[in-house]
Amino acid sequence: TGWATNVFFVPADEDNGAVAPYGYWAAESAYGPQEFADNASTNSLGMVIGSGWTHDFAFLTMAPDDDGRRIQEVTGGQGIAFGGTVDDLLVTGYPAAAPFDGLDQRYCASDDWFVLQRGAFGIECAMTQGASGGGWLSDYDTVTGAGYLVATTSFRSPTELGAMPLGEDALALFTEAGGL
Repeated sequence: TGWATNVFFVPADEDNGAVAPYGYWAAESAYGPQEFADNASTNSLGMVIGSGWTHDFAFLTMAPDDDGRRIQEVTGGQGIAFGGTVDDLLVTGYPAAAPFDGLDQRYCASDDWFVLQRGAFGIECAMTQGASGGGWLSDYDTVTGAGYLVATTSFRSPTELGAMPLGEDALALFTEAGGL
C-alpha cells in the first residue's frame, strides 16, 4: 500500500535495539521497482501472486551519523552480485512467528539449494514470517563474516524459503541509488 517512512537500522542490535554497538542509522532514501508495487500481491491464503514478485528487492541509502561518517565506514559491508554463478547460500533473517520471537538473527545455509517458480532460489529452511527481506549471501566466509548478496527473502512455505536472484533490473536500481 506504500513505502515505509522513518526507517532506522540498528546493526548488531541486542535487546531489541537497547544495545546498539554500531549506532542507529536513519534511511535517507528508498529505491524500489515500480514493477513490484504494481504487480505483486498475495491471495487470501497468503500465497504470492502476480508477476511483480520477480522484482521483490529494494535499496536504501543511509544518512551519515552525527560525526559525518557513512555506515560502511563504521560497520563494513557485504559485497553484492547481480547474476553469475552461485555455489552455496547462507540466508539470514529475524523470524518472528513461533517458535521464534523476531529478536535474534537466524540463518540457514546450504550448498544444495534449488530453483523454484520463476527462477527463484529455494532453500530448505524453517524460518517464519519476519525473515522477509533477509539477505541471501553466496561465497560466505565464516572467518571474515563476508560474502556477496545475491537475493533477499521474498516468500516461504512451512519448510522452504524463496528469493529472486538480483539481476539486471536490480543492478539498474542499485546504480540509480548511488551504488557502483
